[in-house]
This record gives sequence, structure tokens and C-alpha cells, in this order.
Amino acid sequence: MNGSEWENAYGRWYSLKAHPELVKGCRVWDELTSRLQNKRITYDNNPIHFYSFHDYDSLRCRIEGTHAEVTVGSASGHKAHIMLTPNGWELQYYDTDELVNEVMHKILTEKLNLNCEKVREFGVFCKGFGEEKITPVFKALAMATSMDLRLDYCEHNVTKPREEVIEYCKNRELEYYDQFIV
Repeated sequence: MNGSEWENAYGRWYSLKAHPELVKGCRVWDELTSRLQNKRITYDNNPIHFYSFHDYDSLRCRIEGTHAEVTVGSASGHKAHIMLTPNGWELQYYDTDELVNEVMHKILTEKLNLNCEKVREFGVFCKGFGEEKITPVFKALAMATSMDLRLDYCEHNVTKPREEVIEYCKNRELEYYDQFIV
């Protein structure tokens, strides 16, 4: 992609004179979220869709120059920004759900080896990563969509002692990352 103006057929993303790595990342994210929409997962033999339809319909990726804004769910403000700064690339992932932020922080720091900070009730913020991490960051953002619903469903539909349920559910999300994203 040469960075010229373009838009995909579904209207889920568009760009204006965009950085080619952001274009690539956004396209990969779009294809991945489209595949995940059709996935079904189970908790103790109770199947659910990987994404809620409402969350999936809200997904958007907008790129202008060296800045991408990704809407990752239907909740107000559930977005991420990926941008070039003087110190390298930066991710600002916004979510008020603490369990989701814990999982996203683990994915971004342990799986992608990014330098990130989890900010209570705001999200996860990563700084100073290289261009080669842009597409993996976009792929990781595909996990954020409907994660709160999957965690909640897991908490209420897994037959385990209460003290084990939360950790089990967070670990299931990390397993989904390894299974569906990597």
C-alpha cells in the first residue's frame, strides 16, 4: 500500500495518507476480527460467540497519517490509539474493566514484550516500540472486543471453586490469544 486514500468494502476502516504499517495492521485486524466473529467457544459445554454482535458491529479503524484510532467495542470510549511519537510507537488502550486490562496488559507485555503500564480504570498504555510491533499490536486488540462478556460468562458458567474461577477465566483468554491470534 502506498499510503494513498482508500476504504474497504465494508466501511469498517479507512485511511487518509496513512503510514503503510498502520494500513497493514488495520487490514490484518479487520480480517482477524471478521474470522473471530464466526468463532464459538464453550464453557462447561455452554457455547457462545467469541464476539457479541453489538460489539462486532461497532468495530472501526480510522487512520490519518501516523495515527490510528481503533474502536474495539460498543461501550463509549472503548478505543485504542496507535501513533508515532518522537520516542517510537505508542499504544493507548482505553477500558474501565479491570479484569480486561489485566489480561490485555499480560498479552502486551508477556506475549509482545512491550513496555506497558496498566492505569487503574483507564486502560493500558505502551511506549517506545518499533514498527515491527504494529501488526502484532493490532492483532492483540482483536482480543479486547467482547472480552468483558467472555470473562463474565466464564465466571458464571464454569464449575470450579469460586477462588479459582477468576484466574481460570483470565488464563482462558490468554489461551484464546495463543489459539486464535498468534
